[in-house]
Amino acid sequence: MKARLRHRLHPLVLALVCGLFSAALATAQFPPPAPVVTIDSLSSSGYALTVNLQWQQGTGVLPPNATLEVADSTGTDVTSISFIPQWGPQTLWLPSGMAPLPSDPAGQPVLRNLELVAGPYEEVVFSVDYIQQGTFGPVLLKDKVVQKKTKKWCYLHLISIECIEPEDSGDDETFITVNGVNVWETPMEAGQAEVIDQWFCLGPSPGMSVPQIVKIWDEDSPDADDLLGTLKVISQTQTGNTTSRHFYKDEAHYILDFEIRCFRQKMFPC
Repeated sequence: MKARLRHRLHPLVLALVCGLFSAALATAQFPPPAPVVTIDSLSSSGYALTVNLQWQQGTGVLPPNATLEVADSTGTDVTSISFIPQWGPQTLWLPSGMAPLPSDPAGQPVLRNLELVAGPYEEVVFSVDYIQQGTFGPVLLKDKVVQKKTKKWCYLHLISIECIEPEDSGDDETFITVNGVNVWETPMEAGQAEVIDQWFCLGPSPGMSVPQIVKIWDEDSPDADDLLGTLKVISQTQTGNTTSRHFYKDEAHYILDFEIRCFRQKMFPC
């Protein structure tokens, strides 16, 4: 009897766990990627290494913090400096960036690897292999941009909504749910457009996809709320641009703008 009881409860427990996991994914927020940053020049004085960066405006959103890591050619010894990025040129000074390390091969030129990581979850922004200490200062032997992780995490980004024609006369008490959770609401009338700017996790790519079911409603208390449109997103293929979806249910007309974006990340984000 106990064995049969455990067998009956198992699907319920599984459904509860899946529901909690889906709810966590639905409410996950993710910042847009960091902008392009390049090394303008390198210089040294003794063992000190100076790195001149350039953050390029118009290529992304400036991250709140970043870390420049300096390692030997094998990655055994790593030192780092954390800083707050700023638009345009930025100079970082590492007092012992070119100092000999115990892991350096004896009798060989000092080689260093630079890697810039932008927070909070961020991917590698750039990696430089290798910097060699020459007679007149550090020499860049090889410059490459790499991503440490091959797995990407994909997100549904709800950008904006426009009311062409409300369901009610006057205006609608418009709200949006994602997987049953109310994530946004505001009164809307004909010709009104509003920014949503919310992110919802679709999962890793490649990997398990978590559907995101977006519904647009008109609150109609004390009567039942009116469903004005449904969007189900299961694809983990990056759209590359904004997609507009029109909804015409109950004689209303709404336009929802969204995109799917994927990022390489070091941490399990959602």
